[in-house]
Amino acid sequence: HPASLISLQQISELLLPHTSRWTTVSSLSRAGGSVIVPINDIRGVDSTTYSKSERLLRCKLASLYRLIDLFGWSQGIYNHIT
Repeated sequence: HPASLISLQQISELLLPHTSRWTTVSSLSRAGGSVIVPINDIRGVDSTTYSKSERLLRCKLASLYRLIDLFGWSQGIYNHIT
């Protein structure tokens, strides 16, 4: 059913990492890097006020902040992201 496929694609866009067609998730893990999966944690009434693309960008930005904190780049006097 086409509606089911569209729903599945929307879920995968929100939850799975986006890589270029030459870079795969397995090649990133072999290179010693890790993949940060965007977390879809906008729930409740707030989720209806944002468009799909804005929710996706907000979740990816939150993942970036988590990554920066994970590596300790948020410590010190130069801890702002520009």
